[in-house]
Amino acid sequence: MTDNRIFQLRTHEIPKKWLNIQPWLPEPIPPMLNPADGKPVPLEAFTPLFPMGLLEQEVSQEREITIPDEVLKVYSLFRPTPLIRAKFLEEALGTTGARQRKPEYHQRQSARQQQKVGG
Repeated sequence: MTDNRIFQLRTHEIPKKWLNIQPWLPEPIPPMLNPADGKPVPLEAFTPLFPMGLLEQEVSQEREITIPDEVLKVYSLFRPTPLIRAKFLEEALGTTGARQRKPEYHQRQSARQQQKVGG
């Protein structure tokens, strides 16, 4: 049986944009709150941990976000998991375009196995 939801892409077929679900949400995601005072934490407070480009993606209302060239280069080196067409998400959103997701469970399992081996 052929499953037309699972795709192993060649390098030239890797998507150039990520789908951002935030524009379709019924209301915006609330900002992260400082547990000490309950006030919203500005994005700049997270720059010691994350690059500003990544933080801007977190609050973007753009439907598609261009994948940075540096990330595309890494994607072209190694893609251990396939893209899986998100049929149920397409139906829930009432869209006809193909939406894919890339499960990351293989990497997490690998990391856990490495931790067990490494101590």
